[in-house]
Amino acid sequence: MTTNQLSLARARANIGIVPLILAAIQHILLYLTTSSLPVVETVYVFNVSGATATHLVTTIAAVLGAVTFALPAVIGLFSRTWRSALVLAVLPWWIAVIAHAGTLLTPFIGLGGIAQGGRFDAPFWLSAAHLPLLLASLALFAALGILGWLARHVLTGE
Repeated sequence: MTTNQLSLARARANIGIVPLILAAIQHILLYLTTSSLPVVETVYVFNVSGATATHLVTTIAAVLGAVTFALPAVIGLFSRTWRSALVLAVLPWWIAVIAHAGTLLTPFIGLGGIAQGGRFDAPFWLSAAHLPLLLASLALFAALGILGWLARHVLTGE
């Protein structure tokens, strides 16, 4: 085996396949629920009318929200080390923020009093109004990953 194959095998042995798969699912879920309006409409819209449609959309949103916050803890639960629990719990969050960087930097085009062509605001993640919320969500994902890893050690007695 070459050095690269040994290091890849060692990394796979340290991290495990299940947390990697869960992190990929978390990334897809975050990407779908934070995407542009056409993607979100595809996730939530069904050809059902009336009160049933409203109830169905609300239920889907609640389930996706619960799964979004449960997955970092489950990733931590299946991680072999606290480092992999932390990294794999926050990695999908970072990828979702980076993947949406193009849409988060679009110019704001308003009506009245603003020069034609719009203006560029600060990037979403650097805006004073949004930065505390983004950092809090990053800390929440990290804490959930670590709590999942701790729960595994408490339940198994390791």
